Amino acid sequence: HEVIISSKFGHRWTHPEGRRGTRQVVRQSIEGTLRRLRTDYLDMYLMRHCHHHITANSSFSWWGAWLGEHPGKMVVAPAQWFAGATPDDIVPSAWIRL
Repeated sequence: HEVIISSKFGHRWTHPEGRRGTRQVVRQSIEGTLRRLRTDYLDMYLMRHCHHHITANSSFSWWGAWLGEHPGKMVVAPAQWFAGATPDDIVPSAWIRL
């Protein structure tokens, strides 16, 4: 059997100093997940093959939608990503904000 595993990173409570999206934080978070789960890979295969996406305000669902390859994909994302605002560079203009 094949198992597909995902991971999150950059939470405010684990990285309050604002370095949540740095390469170092991503690497540390993924390595920690792999160590805890005793496996050696993470995969987004299923998510990127979906025809349409509804994202939460999380990096994992965002990447699944961003990497989605379906030519007619529709992506629905939260209108407010962070408390107070959603920078335009997070949610592409072709995505629907609700």
